[in-house]
Amino acid sequence: MLAMARPAYQSILQLSPDKPALVFVPSRKQVRATAMDLLTACAIDNDDDRFLNADVEQLAPLLERIHEQTLAQSLSHGIGYYHEALTAGDKRIVTYLFRLGAIQVMLASRDVCWELDITAHLVIVMNTQFFDGREHRYIDYPISDILQMFGKASRPGQDKIGRGVLMVPAVKRDYYKKFLNEALPVESHLQVYLHDAFVTEASTRTLTSTQDAVDWMTYTYFYRRLLANPSFYGLSDISHEGLSTFLSELVENTLKELSEAKIIDLDEEDDSVSPLNAAMIGAYYNISFITMQTFLLSLSARTKLKGILEIVTSATEFESVQIRRHESHILRRVYDRCPVKMAEVSYDSPHFKAFVLLQAHFSRMQLPLDLAKDQEDIVGKVLNLLSACVDVLSSEGHLNAMNAMELSQMVVQSMWDRDSPLKQIPHFSPEVVQVANEFKYVASKSLPIYFNTNHPSCRINDVFEFMEAMDPSENKDHATLIKRLGLDAAQLSQVASFTNDKYPNIELDFEVEDPENITSGDPSYLKVKIERELEDDEEPDTTVHAPFYPKQKMENWWLVVGDEKTKSLLAIKRVTIGRKLELRLEYVVPTPGEHELTLYLMSDSYVGVDQAPTFSVNAAEGMEEDESEEEEILLGAPRRSSATPNAAGTLAVYTQTSYSFESHSKTNEIRVIDIESGRSALITNDPGASNPQWVDDSDQLVWLKAKGNGNTSFIVGDARQADNTYTAGTVPGPVSDLKVTVIEPGKVGFAVTGKANTDGSLYNPHDAKKPYTTGKLYTSLFVRHWDSYVEPQKNAIWYGLLEQAPLSPARRRAGKYAVSGLTNLIQVSGLAGVESPIPPFGGTGDFDISPSAIVFIAKDPALNPATHTSCSCYYAPMFSWTSMSTPDAKICKVTGLQGAMSSPVLNSDGSSIALLAMREDGYESDKNRILYVPNPWDGTMIEIFESDNGEGLWDLSPSSVAFAHDDKSLLLHVEEQGRGVLYQLSLDNPQKVKPDALKRLTRSGYVNDAVPAAANSSKLFVSSSSLVDNSLWTIVDPAHPDDVQMVSSNGRGGSAFGLSSSQVDEIWFKGAEDHPVHAWVVKPSDFKPGEKYPLAYLIHGGPQGAWNDQWSTRWNPAVFAEQGYVVITPNPTGSTGYGQPFTDAIKGQWGGRPYEDLVRGFDYIEHNLDYVDTTRAVALGASYGGYMMNWIQGNLLGRKFKALVTHDGVFSMTGQLASEEQYFPLHDLKGPIWKVPENWAKWDPSRFTEHWRTPHLIIHNELDYRLTVAEGLAAFNVLQLRGIESAFLTFPDENHWVLNPENSLLWHRTVLNWINKYVGLPAAFEEPDLAGEVNNLSL
Repeated sequence: MLAMARPAYQSILQLSPDKPALVFVPSRKQVRATAMDLLTACAIDNDDDRFLNADVEQLAPLLERIHEQTLAQSLSHGIGYYHEALTAGDKRIVTYLFRLGAIQVMLASRDVCWELDITAHLVIVMNTQFFDGREHRYIDYPISDILQMFGKASRPGQDKIGRGVLMVPAVKRDYYKKFLNEALPVESHLQVYLHDAFVTEASTRTLTSTQDAVDWMTYTYFYRRLLANPSFYGLSDISHEGLSTFLSELVENTLKELSEAKIIDLDEEDDSVSPLNAAMIGAYYNISFITMQTFLLSLSARTKLKGILEIVTSATEFESVQIRRHESHILRRVYDRCPVKMAEVSYDSPHFKAFVLLQAHFSRMQLPLDLAKDQEDIVGKVLNLLSACVDVLSSEGHLNAMNAMELSQMVVQSMWDRDSPLKQIPHFSPEVVQVANEFKYVASKSLPIYFNTNHPSCRINDVFEFMEAMDPSENKDHATLIKRLGLDAAQLSQVASFTNDKYPNIELDFEVEDPENITSGDPSYLKVKIERELEDDEEPDTTVHAPFYPKQKMENWWLVVGDEKTKSLLAIKRVTIGRKLELRLEYVVPTPGEHELTLYLMSDSYVGVDQAPTFSVNAAEGMEEDESEEEEILLGAPRRSSATPNAAGTLAVYTQTSYSFESHSKTNEIRVIDIESGRSALITNDPGASNPQWVDDSDQLVWLKAKGNGNTSFIVGDARQADNTYTAGTVPGPVSDLKVTVIEPGKVGFAVTGKANTDGSLYNPHDAKKPYTTGKLYTSLFVRHWDSYVEPQKNAIWYGLLEQAPLSPARRRAGKYAVSGLTNLIQVSGLAGVESPIPPFGGTGDFDISPSAIVFIAKDPALNPATHTSCSCYYAPMFSWTSMSTPDAKICKVTGLQGAMSSPVLNSDGSSIALLAMREDGYESDKNRILYVPNPWDGTMIEIFESDNGEGLWDLSPSSVAFAHDDKSLLLHVEEQGRGVLYQLSLDNPQKVKPDALKRLTRSGYVNDAVPAAANSSKLFVSSSSLVDNSLWTIVDPAHPDDVQMVSSNGRGGSAFGLSSSQVDEIWFKGAEDHPVHAWVVKPSDFKPGEKYPLAYLIHGGPQGAWNDQWSTRWNPAVFAEQGYVVITPNPTGSTGYGQPFTDAIKGQWGGRPYEDLVRGFDYIEHNLDYVDTTRAVALGASYGGYMMNWIQGNLLGRKFKALVTHDGVFSMTGQLASEEQYFPLHDLKGPIWKVPENWAKWDPSRFTEHWRTPHLIIHNELDYRLTVAEGLAAFNVLQLRGIESAFLTFPDENHWVLNPENSLLWHRTVLNWINKYVGLPAAFEEPDLAGEVNNLSL
């Protein structure tokens, strides 16, 4: 550099003799040295002021303000310099003089080339290397820095050309010359910081899966440059597949490293990414993931203040701290004066340097200019790191998080924790502090207890005591104190300004809420009130007085509830305090008994203002996990599917889901149960796994696995070796409803369902192009169905083959199954417009498969599905399971049965069909007739129990049909008098068989499914439920149906839920026209004879539906019974299971016969059930039950109830015109509104709103397209306008039902609190202030 000084001087004289010149050198030290060299060159030429263009006397006022004397000297001769360690004032003066033209030459260090906002006619770059102390070698400037430097040559509007001089060794000249004419390729360095980018994006939920991360990468500049300059990034294969693989590996490796660091949660099974607490902290404070990993590994309950200091300075944020040549001897001298030592000393480590300089900051050491600038950078970064330490420790419940808070105070005020708080006062040097400490005085009155000066003779130990001592009314010797302090008037004025205006004087007050009812493990609350002592007209100034802190700082505070005895942190909240703050602080006492707790108010900026009042609580013992709220038990109970035994009848496979309200997470499992022992084993808990099926006669299983990209894999595994699985194949879209059939050994046909594009290909929403508009145009019904708008994609059945590779020769996939093809059955059968399964609820019940055929049902494509229910049955022979074409499907229809069809099934060889069909088109609740098709090819269809009058000999309506194992009989599921009954019917003479030939196989509960207990067994494996047990598996022998073998009871007969069958009873009463009406009665589990209980009258939906001895998670009578109600669930006119005439009788009678049944039922309860207090009755209903609530509200029965609840009910009959399935109102109201307006008006609840008086809760969901949300809003508006106590609950993401477990829990809590309030029962839960949250929303 010394050799370059003279050439630089000559370049200025030659190229810019009278115009400004800017010279860049590698470091601050060389800036000063080069300035002196240029001044020497001027002196040699006898022209000291060659570069000065102003009178020195004019510059004198500015030069006096310069802090660095070397700079002032060089400025007086026309040469200025600028480096990162200059004070802000010096930087402004130098820049001002150069822009003004007062000085001609400016020198600058490399580090400020991007900061410096000036231009010059000439730019000189002296050398292109700087010394890196960490690597102990010289490193080249980045080419971008050099271009930035030369970019400052030429002053806009003044110079036509700019000049630049680059001083480098000759060997590098050509390298730099090429950049004069070639553009610099600006490359991305995202891959270096990709971990931190992913942490931020995951924390904001932008990335929720690996696929999201890959997609996100494609929008980055990195992706653009990767394609343009692949070799720079290490991409060797530039094909589409190679690029995809490169990105996938980069993303997967990055996410895996973050997962291993405990920053994110990466579930490789379902491809999901979710941020952990560390990710949220790191993203909030903009901290490197490596730093967060260090904190997680290093911080513990035993970490003390010294340890936190060492951990914080090990953060990667300090990697950029510059290590200079020959700096170690200075650091060694500073380190010798530091009180905290490291086990291993490394003077060339930026972390050690940060460790030393931070201590020097606490000690207020005077440092050389370079180190002082480094110290500024370190101190400026450390507060965020300390806040992160507080969050990490507090999230683990460690009270030593307060050590990090104290360290934050030390950083802001530049003092040690052992120093006197008086050091914060301006001009209080150690000598002044000592004078104040030694001064004694007699206090006129006592300060508050927490200032600890309540004694006759006081010393000044903190700021508040100093404030008292300076008050003449408190200290008669205050004049003596002022004299001893030795401060002049100006200094005393600044002292007064600090103590009166800056130092916070905070009053903390709090109250324990409901101290008598504190329970361990449950939230408890403190009402906290914080007030700052200010004059009435004074505005709070929360900027911190911190002369040693390099940035402006605003006050922040922590409120902490802690247990000093156990060193546990029970609550923490970060707050800002203006004039006044009131809040409710939640904390949880972990164990029962007496606890002495402390409420800490901790400042992050000032020492000596913390407060720590104590309070005592006596916590009662909380509930065990199995004693949690009844609603959470019932809603979170594991839900088992029906089970399917293997061919040997030794194992049964099933799926099980559960939801944890504690972790707010869902668990999905495929399990097998040993039928003999009842022991269950997990096969997989992959969230995407579903539809397990036995592959063949062995113990092998196949199931579907949904992938993050929308594809679906077929997974094959062994039921006895859960970890022995492999992927048999993957199809390019979402499919479900897997069914399999063994064609021959090693070949298994399968069928699945999935949506098809208009061209017949499998639809994958992940691959679908997003439209540029959201508009949807319809010219026919449906517009929307159930909870979504109708799209061009239609349901379809797809078939394929699972083929087993031979065991010989020995290969990697020997003996393993592989998926061979996937074909759209409906497309290859030439069935235009046909859709199966039938939306929205169609699934496995709409089709069946056998080795030789597939049978399925679909709506008639020639009829509008919104106004018709008419269906056809299609029989498709399967001569090949891999062929892309099949013979045309045989259409099976029956004259006289023009309604809906369901439950098509094939016998074991596919030669016969059985199904259910209705007679009337447009009536979805018509009676199901049993059809038997012995030979699909000759078209013969037999209606079993057919009668001459067309009504059928059996007045019940079966819900499903199946062939027995030997194909000689049918198994029928049917609702009958509040139960789901299983019957068997012989096929010996199907044309002439009578209902008395039916053999009843079950007596109680509700059968969901019945399958052969083994491949060649006549016994049946029956899956059922009841009002007290959500899943019961039994084996029934049709030859001895009363001899039932128990396999497994999920609810242990109800005891797992605190329920028992003794709670359940049933009654019959005379309804309209004295017709018998059935009702279930469910009593509380703690029912006591002789006591009276309020009535919960539950009305079912449909209206063609029924309350059965069946488990439900949406409307479970036991939930209401456990609140203390006697729950009665009547099945009035229109209910199913009591004969088809009783079901049909509701037509044209919505508010007629059913209402009369309910009135008579209430009267029966009032006069016959002495344990029911009908003066404390509530009524609730959903769908049609919701309609009935609105109808009851306007009629006399409504006055008998204390409160009503309507869920998704009809308010105005005309509102049903907005429904999707129009055949429903057209049937039940006997025609369209323009033909029979009187029928629509007769049963319209909105006509009777003048009589509405009863408190009423309305619930209606926004995705309910069956009955739109306008119905609920209209009812609520009427209630509010009439001044009736009412509430409205809505879920924007739910349809006609509430399916999300968290939403369901809120639903139950809201409903139970509502009805309990009016019958005198205690509130079930502390209700969230949803209304208050809405009212407090602001922009």
